[in-house]
Amino acid sequence: LTGLVLQFPSSVHHTRENRDHLANLAGLFKDHFLFVDVRHQSWNSSDGLRFLEDHRLHLINVDLPQIGGHISLTASASDGIAYFRLMGRNAGQWFKGDKGGRYQYLYSPDELKDLVDHMRGAASGATKAFAVFHNDPQANSLYNGFQVRHLVDPNKKPKAPETLVKTFPQLKEITEPVSAEKP
Repeated sequence: LTGLVLQFPSSVHHTRENRDHLANLAGLFKDHFLFVDVRHQSWNSSDGLRFLEDHRLHLINVDLPQIGGHISLTASASDGIAYFRLMGRNAGQWFKGDKGGRYQYLYSPDELKDLVDHMRGAASGATKAFAVFHNDPQANSLYNGFQVRHLVDPNKKPKAPETLVKTFPQLKEITEPVSAEKP
Protein backbone atom coordinates (compact mmCIF):
# COMPACT_ATOMS: atom_id res chain seq x y z
CA LEU A 1 0.00 0.00 0.00
CA THR A 2 1.63 3.21 -1.14
CA GLY A 3 -1.01 5.51 0.27
CA LEU A 4 -4.63 6.52 0.68
CA VAL A 5 -6.61 8.80 -1.61
CA LEU A 6 -8.81 11.55 -0.20
CA GLN A 7 -11.08 12.76 -3.01
CA PHE A 8 -13.20 15.89 -2.91
CA PRO A 9 -15.57 17.38 -5.50
CA SER A 10 -15.03 20.78 -7.08
CA SER A 11 -17.54 22.24 -4.61
CA VAL A 12 -14.85 21.95 -1.91
CA HIS A 13 -13.08 25.29 -2.21
CA HIS A 14 -9.93 26.42 -0.41
CA THR A 15 -11.65 27.89 2.66
CA ARG A 16 -10.81 27.92 6.35
CA GLU A 17 -13.57 25.39 7.10
CA ASN A 18 -12.30 23.00 4.42
CA ARG A 19 -8.68 23.46 5.51
CA ASP A 20 -9.72 22.57 9.08
CA HIS A 21 -11.49 19.46 7.78
CA LEU A 22 -8.45 18.38 5.76
CA ALA A 23 -6.11 19.08 8.68
CA ASN A 24 -8.32 16.87 10.86
CA LEU A 25 -8.22 14.06 8.28
CA ALA A 26 -4.45 14.43 7.97
CA GLY A 27 -4.19 13.95 11.74
CA LEU A 28 -6.53 10.95 11.75
CA PHE A 29 -4.55 9.22 9.00
CA LYS A 30 -1.09 10.47 10.00
CA ASP A 31 0.37 6.96 9.80
CA HIS A 32 -0.41 6.78 6.08
CA PHE A 33 0.89 8.50 2.99
CA LEU A 34 -2.06 10.67 1.91
CA PHE A 35 -2.85 11.71 -1.64
CA VAL A 36 -5.47 14.41 -1.98
CA ASP A 37 -7.65 14.98 -5.03
CA VAL A 38 -9.00 18.52 -4.64
CA ARG A 39 -10.75 19.63 -7.77
CA HIS A 40 -11.42 23.32 -7.29
CA GLN A 41 -8.92 25.76 -8.80
CA SER A 42 -8.67 27.69 -5.52
CA TRP A 43 -6.37 24.97 -4.13
CA ASN A 44 -3.85 25.64 -6.91
CA SER A 45 -2.51 28.77 -5.21
CA SER A 46 0.61 29.37 -3.15
CA ASP A 47 -1.49 29.33 0.06
CA GLY A 48 -3.42 26.21 -0.95
CA LEU A 49 -0.35 24.25 -2.03
CA ARG A 50 1.59 25.33 1.08
CA PHE A 51 -1.30 24.17 3.29
CA LEU A 52 -1.31 20.74 1.61
CA GLU A 53 2.46 20.44 1.95
CA ASP A 54 2.42 21.55 5.60
CA HIS A 55 -0.10 18.81 6.38
CA ARG A 56 1.67 16.12 4.36
CA LEU A 57 -1.22 15.96 1.88
CA HIS A 58 0.21 15.09 -1.53
CA LEU A 59 -1.61 16.76 -4.41
CA ILE A 60 -2.93 14.45 -7.10
CA ASN A 61 -2.42 15.82 -10.60
CA VAL A 62 -5.95 15.45 -11.91
CA ASP A 63 -7.03 15.98 -15.50
CA LEU A 64 -10.64 17.16 -15.77
CA PRO A 65 -12.70 19.21 -18.19
CA GLN A 66 -11.86 22.87 -17.62
CA ILE A 67 -15.35 23.89 -16.47
CA GLY A 68 -17.02 24.74 -13.18
CA GLY A 69 -13.86 25.99 -11.49
CA HIS A 70 -11.99 22.71 -11.95
CA ILE A 71 -8.32 22.76 -11.09
CA SER A 72 -5.93 22.86 -14.05
CA LEU A 73 -3.69 19.87 -14.61
CA THR A 74 -0.56 20.21 -12.49
CA ALA A 75 2.78 18.41 -12.62
CA SER A 76 3.32 18.02 -8.89
CA ALA A 77 5.50 15.51 -7.10
CA SER A 78 6.19 15.42 -3.39
CA ASP A 79 8.18 13.11 -1.19
CA GLY A 80 9.40 11.43 -4.35
CA ILE A 81 5.95 10.44 -5.66
CA ALA A 82 3.83 11.82 -8.50
CA TYR A 83 0.23 10.66 -8.92
CA PHE A 84 -1.91 11.39 -11.97
CA ARG A 85 -5.66 10.73 -12.22
CA LEU A 86 -6.93 11.09 -15.75
CA MET A 87 -10.67 11.57 -15.71
CA GLY A 88 -11.23 12.64 -19.31
CA ARG A 89 -12.38 15.92 -20.75
CA ASN A 90 -16.02 15.23 -21.54
CA ALA A 91 -17.21 18.72 -20.64
CA GLY A 92 -20.62 18.36 -22.31
CA GLN A 93 -21.59 15.42 -20.11
CA TRP A 94 -19.68 16.18 -16.90
CA PHE A 95 -22.46 17.58 -14.74
CA LYS A 96 -24.99 15.01 -15.95
CA GLY A 97 -23.45 12.34 -13.71
CA ASP A 98 -22.22 8.88 -14.59
CA LYS A 99 -25.35 8.01 -16.58
CA GLY A 100 -24.70 10.98 -18.85
CA GLY A 101 -21.37 9.56 -19.97
CA ARG A 102 -19.14 11.74 -17.80
CA TYR A 103 -16.26 9.29 -18.12
CA GLN A 104 -16.89 8.32 -21.74
CA TYR A 105 -13.76 9.87 -23.12
CA LEU A 106 -11.02 8.77 -25.46
CA TYR A 107 -7.93 10.95 -25.24
CA SER A 108 -6.47 11.92 -28.63
CA PRO A 109 -2.81 11.16 -29.45
CA ASP A 110 -1.95 14.87 -29.03
CA GLU A 111 -3.69 15.01 -25.63
CA LEU A 112 -1.80 11.89 -24.54
CA LYS A 113 1.52 13.43 -25.58
CA ASP A 114 0.68 16.52 -23.52
CA LEU A 115 -0.22 14.31 -20.53
CA VAL A 116 3.05 12.41 -20.84
CA ASP A 117 4.93 15.74 -20.92
CA HIS A 118 3.22 16.66 -17.62
CA MET A 119 4.13 13.25 -16.19
CA ARG A 120 7.75 13.63 -17.25
CA GLY A 121 7.85 17.08 -15.67
CA ALA A 122 6.64 15.65 -12.36
CA ALA A 123 8.80 12.54 -12.66
CA SER A 124 11.96 14.64 -12.71
CA GLY A 125 11.37 15.17 -8.97
CA ALA A 126 10.01 11.70 -8.24
CA THR A 127 11.27 8.17 -7.79
CA LYS A 128 7.75 6.75 -8.27
CA ALA A 129 4.97 7.91 -10.55
CA PHE A 130 1.43 6.61 -10.88
CA ALA A 131 -0.98 7.27 -13.73
CA VAL A 132 -4.56 6.07 -13.36
CA PHE A 133 -7.18 6.46 -16.07
CA HIS A 134 -10.71 6.49 -14.74
CA ASN A 135 -12.70 3.35 -15.50
CA ASP A 136 -15.34 3.60 -18.18
CA PRO A 137 -17.74 1.06 -19.70
CA GLN A 138 -16.22 1.35 -23.20
CA ALA A 139 -12.64 0.45 -22.08
CA ASN A 140 -11.24 3.76 -23.36
CA SER A 141 -9.22 4.03 -20.16
CA LEU A 142 -7.47 0.72 -20.89
CA TYR A 143 -6.73 1.70 -24.47
CA ASN A 144 -5.37 5.10 -23.41
CA GLY A 145 -3.34 3.43 -20.65
CA PHE A 146 -1.55 1.18 -23.14
CA GLN A 147 -0.96 4.19 -25.40
CA VAL A 148 0.68 6.08 -22.53
CA ARG A 149 2.84 3.07 -21.68
CA HIS A 150 4.02 3.05 -25.27
CA LEU A 151 4.77 6.79 -25.24
CA VAL A 152 6.77 6.39 -22.02
CA ASP A 153 8.68 3.31 -23.23
CA PRO A 154 8.27 2.76 -26.99
CA ASN A 155 10.64 -0.24 -26.97
CA LYS A 156 8.45 -2.30 -24.66
CA LYS A 157 5.42 -4.28 -25.86
CA PRO A 158 3.30 -5.14 -22.82
CA LYS A 159 0.80 -7.97 -22.94
CA ALA A 160 -2.79 -6.94 -23.60
CA PRO A 161 -5.97 -9.03 -23.58
CA GLU A 162 -6.80 -10.20 -27.09
CA THR A 163 -10.39 -9.01 -26.65
CA LEU A 164 -9.15 -5.48 -25.95
CA VAL A 165 -6.93 -5.58 -29.04
CA LYS A 166 -9.93 -6.68 -31.12
CA THR A 167 -11.86 -3.67 -29.81
CA PHE A 168 -8.92 -1.32 -30.40
CA PRO A 169 -6.97 -2.83 -33.34
CA GLN A 170 -4.39 -0.02 -33.13
CA LEU A 171 -3.04 -1.80 -30.04
CA LYS A 172 -1.57 -4.55 -32.29
CA GLU A 173 1.36 -2.26 -33.06
CA ILE A 174 2.26 -1.48 -29.44
CA THR A 175 1.21 -4.56 -27.44
CA GLU A 176 1.49 -8.30 -27.47
CA PRO A 177 -2.08 -9.68 -27.62
CA VAL A 178 -2.71 -12.67 -25.35
CA SER A 179 -5.81 -14.80 -25.08
CA ALA A 180 -7.46 -15.32 -21.76
CA GLU A 181 -7.26 -18.99 -20.92
CA LYS A 182 -10.11 -20.42 -18.97
CA PRO A 183 -9.12 -22.28 -15.79
